[in-house]
Amino acid sequence: FLTPEPLHHWHWEFYDYDTQWCIRAVGVQEIDFQFSILQPITGCWHFKTGISKLKQVTGRVQCELQHYMVVVIVGSVPPGLVQAVQALLNFRYLTQAP
Repeated sequence: FLTPEPLHHWHWEFYDYDTQWCIRAVGVQEIDFQFSILQPITGCWHFKTGISKLKQVTGRVQCELQHYMVVVIVGSVPPGLVQAVQALLNFRYLTQAP
């Protein structure tokens, strides 16, 4: 079981690195469009204007980005990048399991 500090660091790392890689790979306009057209779900964050202009991101928003990222980038980037992002997400989720 991990303490909150490593978990916070990994969520922060996802936003600072993985999300930025995906934005560069897909393109700012395309990724903003893909996030803006996602169906709003009650209880989940909806990115009406996309994600490229986010400045201060809370842990909740970082988790929501992790939920949506693979779905948004599939078909827009090479399969290797999708597999890399999915593997990093799987690692983060498995480390949270007791």
